[in-house]
Amino acid sequence: MAIDFSKYKAKLDALDGKKNGGKNNDLFWKPEVGTHNIRILPAEDGDPIKELHFHYNIDRGGVMCPKRNFGDHCPVCEFATSLYREGTPDSQDQAKKLFVTQRYYAAAIIRGKEERGPVLWSFPKTAYRAIIETILDEDYGDVTDPKKGFDLKVTYINKNFGKGDRVVYDNLQARPRPTGLSDDDAKSAEWMGNDIDVHKIFERKSPDEVQKVLDRYLMPDGGGDRVHYGAKPTATPKTSSVDEAFAAIG
Repeated sequence: MAIDFSKYKAKLDALDGKKNGGKNNDLFWKPEVGTHNIRILPAEDGDPIKELHFHYNIDRGGVMCPKRNFGDHCPVCEFATSLYREGTPDSQDQAKKLFVTQRYYAAAIIRGKEERGPVLWSFPKTAYRAIIETILDEDYGDVTDPKKGFDLKVTYINKNFGKGDRVVYDNLQARPRPTGLSDDDAKSAEWMGNDIDVHKIFERKSPDEVQKVLDRYLMPDGGGDRVHYGAKPTATPKTSSVDEAFAAIG
């Protein structure tokens, strides 16, 4: 039987971090500095905004927190909490880098770029709060309504965090008048039928898998000089146990 080259292409893409042949990368909207008109698409479950929790800094792209997302045990949460309780400025600074970070996602249409179709819009807690306040405002209500909803006017700015400029969210407000999702009902139906499931885009790791990611973060060389906060590093035998990582910071 001949080799199925498409399957091996998918395997190579997966090794390179390109899930689904890289198509997931096309789903994410990358904002530029300026003001954008954004229309959040309605969701079948009545909740168009999804909240996810990540541990950044320990792995490329971050790791979904098993505890905050799924109610499972999370080795990173446990380790970061223990590290913070050490009470030294160094240990607490390191712990803060491991604490969970909230991100919010919504399927949306970017006005002026409708030809791209639905994209995944990622935004911080400040934007999430502003959207909720708008929805609960009796002057607006369901901003996702395909017939009489509201576009959101969202502004992004450059901000320097010491490592160069980054484009970050600044503010948003609803447009003053309601509009339809599209003048073409068929196009509206097509957009609303394009299901973007964030839980299928981001990989869910088991607690054991997250443990291994944390081990690699703590001991990038697989052993030897151990990561050690608040004192000089010491040599230890090769191990993958976070229990021993706790000992290294004690």
